[in-house]
Amino acid sequence: MKKLLRWILIFLVFAFMAALSAITALACSPDDNNPEHHENVIQTDEEKPTCLEAGYYVLECTVCGWSCAFSIGDIVPHEFGPWEIVKEPTCTKAGEKRAYCSTCNKWY
Repeated sequence: MKKLLRWILIFLVFAFMAALSAITALACSPDDNNPEHHENVIQTDEEKPTCLEAGYYVLECTVCGWSCAFSIGDIVPHEFGPWEIVKEPTCTKAGEKRAYCSTCNKWY
């Protein structure tokens, strides 16, 4: 009876070790770029696309430290308001005009 209990105990220990190694093999890795393979992914940063830069967001795994930026859009066109004359043209010099872009908040 003692031998049977000893063999059962040995079997349970090996089964536990096999299960533990399988779980460890499935754990996330900083070298894996697929967000679905990570245990706890959060979004840490986001920039919407503007007239000057494309947009992106950053995902990070709090377990293994993996981090990756993903594109969310190309550069968008300017949204100009009405053009206004800054300097009238003369016979010898060109004039100047400008318009404000409400997307990137700059004068052009």
